[in-house]
Amino acid sequence: MLWNKVLLIFDGSEASLRAVEFVAKILGKTEGLRVTIFGLHERIPRHDLKDSSPVVDKLQASLTTMELEVERGQARLYDSKKLLAKSGVDDSAIGVKFIERKSSALKDILAEAESGGYGTVVLGRSEHKGGLLTGGGDVAKDLAASAKGRAVIVV
Repeated sequence: MLWNKVLLIFDGSEASLRAVEFVAKILGKTEGLRVTIFGLHERIPRHDLKDSSPVVDKLQASLTTMELEVERGQARLYDSKKLLAKSGVDDSAIGVKFIERKSSALKDILAEAESGGYGTVVLGRSEHKGGLLTGGGDVAKDLAASAKGRAVIVV
């Protein structure tokens, strides 16, 4: 694991924007820097909704809203990539990964950090709990306690 291989956790919050700015300003000119902007989204149930009724229409509207939120989340990840590139991080050194949440946010982040060999994990400390990424927990605190052998930077 290399400390300059960075997993940047992004959920679209103000706290995660501060984490992007931190990486750009503090680590941006680091030689050999590689950054992966990592986001999670909720699973969208797949249903074949051919019938029409008030209940089915309401369910379809909810699924459409979830799909739009995933698209917006992905767009925010790519906006953060542009911000990093604009700040001087080499565009070819920035990756984006937006995956469906499989378990808890903490477990999914730890699994990605391990499988990707990231030496540094950067995330923002949210002022509120219960967001898409946190799911009601304090991921920053739990990640700092659980990420063995990695630097965890909480902005």
